[in-house]
Amino acid sequence: MKSPLIMGILGILVLAGLSAAVNESGWVSPQSDGGWVSPTSDNSYTPPKSDNNYVAPKSDNSYVAPKAGPGYQAVKSDSNYTSPTAGPGFAGVKSDGNYTSPTAGEGYVKPDTFNVSENGTQSVTLTPKNETQVEVVPPIVPPTEPVNHSKEYQEPKKDEPGNDPLNKWPFAGKYRMITFFRSYPDGNWNYENVSGMLLNIKDNQEWEYGEQKGAWAVYPIEDVDWQRWQVKSYGPKTKIRLNDPDGSFMEGPLEGKGLWIIYDEAGSNVQIRFDRALAEWEFPLTVKKIGAGSVVSSPEKTIKCGSACIKKFRHNTLVMLVALPDDDWTFSGWEGACTSQDSVCRVKMEEAKTVTARFEGACTDNSQCPLDQACVGGTCVQIDCACGSVNNHVCTAYECCSDTDCGEGKTCNLDIRACVTQSACQPVVINGDSAQKHDIVFVGAGFKSYENLEKGIRLLMDFDSTSQSKLGFFSLTPFKENKQKFNTWMVLAPKYPHYEEPSPMPQIVEKLLVPDESAYQASVQSCERDTVVVFSPAIFRSWAYFPTAGPSGGSVFMSLNNPIQGPEFLGRILTHELAHAIGRLGDEYIEYGGADRPVDDLPNCASTLEQAQAKWGDLVGIREVGFYTGIQDVPGTTYYKSPAPTFPQVGFFPDGSDFEDGGCEFLHKNIRPMISTIMTNTNTLDNDFGPVNERAINEKLEVYPSQDGPAIEAQGGRGRRFVEDAG
Repeated sequence: MKSPLIMGILGILVLAGLSAAVNESGWVSPQSDGGWVSPTSDNSYTPPKSDNNYVAPKSDNSYVAPKAGPGYQAVKSDSNYTSPTAGPGFAGVKSDGNYTSPTAGEGYVKPDTFNVSENGTQSVTLTPKNETQVEVVPPIVPPTEPVNHSKEYQEPKKDEPGNDPLNKWPFAGKYRMITFFRSYPDGNWNYENVSGMLLNIKDNQEWEYGEQKGAWAVYPIEDVDWQRWQVKSYGPKTKIRLNDPDGSFMEGPLEGKGLWIIYDEAGSNVQIRFDRALAEWEFPLTVKKIGAGSVVSSPEKTIKCGSACIKKFRHNTLVMLVALPDDDWTFSGWEGACTSQDSVCRVKMEEAKTVTARFEGACTDNSQCPLDQACVGGTCVQIDCACGSVNNHVCTAYECCSDTDCGEGKTCNLDIRACVTQSACQPVVINGDSAQKHDIVFVGAGFKSYENLEKGIRLLMDFDSTSQSKLGFFSLTPFKENKQKFNTWMVLAPKYPHYEEPSPMPQIVEKLLVPDESAYQASVQSCERDTVVVFSPAIFRSWAYFPTAGPSGGSVFMSLNNPIQGPEFLGRILTHELAHAIGRLGDEYIEYGGADRPVDDLPNCASTLEQAQAKWGDLVGIREVGFYTGIQDVPGTTYYKSPAPTFPQVGFFPDGSDFEDGGCEFLHKNIRPMISTIMTNTNTLDNDFGPVNERAINEKLEVYPSQDGPAIEAQGGRGRRFVEDAG
């Protein structure tokens, strides 16, 4: 009998064979003395006829086919097929080019990317900083009804995808269990202890987990899979399937460096997360060479390549490669994981890497060398041209490569590599004198085109309040009714500094590229401004700072690349953040492990019932305004528990919380005025601000005089204002 721990983890019931059960009883079969003769029939027996009352017995389905015991033999592969991964004639899976990036809204143009990878499936969260307001995406959804997915699955046909190209998935190695989650149809759930045993996904398409083993395969995910797993589709396109010799199997989505195994067991739904056990991982190092020479690794010489070779090394192994040119040839440098011209290359194997060694023959003039090299001392060498372009063996310098190459008042345009006059703020929509308006300045962090920046601003601000489903800032009350009180400006910051932060979900995105919080100051010195919004196409968790005092605003740092929420929600995220920076509104959601933050100055969050009554007690009963908290049995308050998860992804708070549970400013104990507003959830088009938040924003904007008439559109000029004559 296999270990109960293994059965609990992988949900595979193992019963001993019938013959094995007989042997365990102690019975011994008698042996013949050789004199016994089997009797024969005299053919006089006639079987009785049925009177039609006979009913054949039915199975109670309790029989389980044996997986062990005398005579049992599991089906084995002949292991003759090996899918190629490299070498002559190998071609990887390519896109058919038919994919079109989704858009939202009339005239939508996706902003320029800035130093960040976009693959359409990334999911990112970011730990909030002090005094910042942020959006959070949890990863698991408690399932509803259990589904016996092993009965529903149909094996793909041989001529359908699922058997060949994807089966040799490039993630063979060992995985460590990270999460073991079990839920029940009545809504109860629990996290169980994880096992320290490693799941081994082998190159030969077999898997092992302790004593358990079988074959694995990778298939495209179909719509029925998400229904079977009881998880809403959230991005992954492929799944892994672990087959067992008895015909059963388990499967789940593949997520970058990790995988899920989801199955039903004993009336419950089990979701197990495995991530790479990096200490046990092996990555291939591919060595190539151009020209006449060889490459060896020192001192073990596990690599000894004449043309190209591949060798796997354990995670974090430091491999030293030595380039050895043939006679009359010289070594000119490394490409790939090494870029130096030293004959020794040191590679640390955190992932699969490729190194190319380039060897050059003897030369007498430049014509014998590549166009980006020159003949120096009989050897072709790379021309050093850090701030210029090499053509026909000559480096032509650029006018500039940074602002330090330009004079005062000028900046280096990296598109044309030339010094241009430093740009001031450009008008977008101007409604009057800045002294009587709230000026919002958008800083395009990483944008090189005013045209693209302005398109993004107009889409998300929605100046005409015409967007469908109230998507933009000015399509929502009370900003809609106060849009004449705002001026909108923009300024480019193509070299806006970003810094890296570790991702809280490294299996999806290894690092986040976050804009510097203070660097915008240099870009907006010449701008009229109350609130600053930094637009960045990099992936990070958007946040905002509260206004400092009076009518002034704060600052917003807005990511335009949100892989969790589609582009149709970007306008609502911006509105949420601007409500922080303009109206000083707090977040009306909670977070797992949230800090105890001061809420006395926030109009929409209170730490006590007395404080809440003083802030919005006069509005109770209007559009469901009340006192909502996440703590039960608090006199005078309504306990609210979210009936469904906010984000239907795989994973949620370990304490069973959800973002939309009662409370505010991250804590259950605090009190908020409504069940859900834009300050609670931006992942829906159903929310508005609600009476309490609308009043707070209106009070902030009362300092600006009202103005009738249409907005004044900016037309030409740099840094100028255009005010249409009222007559």
